[in-house]
Amino acid sequence: MIDTVPAIGASRRSVAAVLHDIVGNIDRMIRSEIRLAKAEAHDDLAAVGGAATLVVAGAALGWLSVAFLLVGAFLLLQTREPPWLAALIVGMGTAVVAGVTLFAGLKNLARTRASQRRLPKSRMESVG
Repeated sequence: MIDTVPAIGASRRSVAAVLHDIVGNIDRMIRSEIRLAKAEAHDDLAAVGGAATLVVAGAALGWLSVAFLLVGAFLLLQTREPPWLAALIVGMGTAVVAGVTLFAGLKNLARTRASQRRLPKSRMESVG
C-alpha cells in the first residue's frame, strides 16, 4: 500500500476551506466587474454629456420657437377675426398637426413591434 504523504511545505486544507476561498474569490471578481462597469458607464456618460446638453437645449429652443410661431399666427389672425375665433383657428390647426403626427408615430411603432416579433420566428425557421 502506498502512503500518500503531502509534499514538504504543502499544507492540508479542508474542502470547506477551499470552497470558502473559491466563493471569496468569485465575490471579489464580481465586485471588481461591477466597479469596472460603473467606471465605463461614467466615462461614456461624460463623453456624451456635452452632446446631450446641446440636444436638450436645441429641443427646448425648438419648442419655444413653435410657441412663438403659434402666438404670431394668433396675433395675425386677430387683426382680421375676433380673438376667440383666432385662438380657435390656431388651436384647431395645432390639434390637427398633433393628431397626424401622433397617428404616424403610433403606426410606425406598431410596424416596428410587429417586425421585432417576426424576427425570432424567421431566425428559427432559417436554423431549423
